[in-house]
Amino acid sequence: MARHLVGEGALDIPAESAATVGSLLREAARLAPVLVGTVLEPDGTPIAPNYVLLDGRNAVAPGDPVSDSDHPCLFVLASGG
Repeated sequence: MARHLVGEGALDIPAESAATVGSLLREAARLAPVLVGTVLEPDGTPIAPNYVLLDGRNAVAPGDPVSDSDHPCLFVLASGG
């Protein structure tokens, strides 16, 4: 869903803009404002039940560090009936 909303397979966020998970998500919200309100809060917090994986491990804390070698993935869990 995030890829569909953004119209891209990935967002390229420079490492200096994304030293932590929180700063990474804030930058994602800034670069792709279409995500705000559906996937992310304006401050970059994922809207439940969406979450972030960082190299396959759950990265729930905004202060978790992110490096150039990490591969973050924002998972959007759509629901409905």
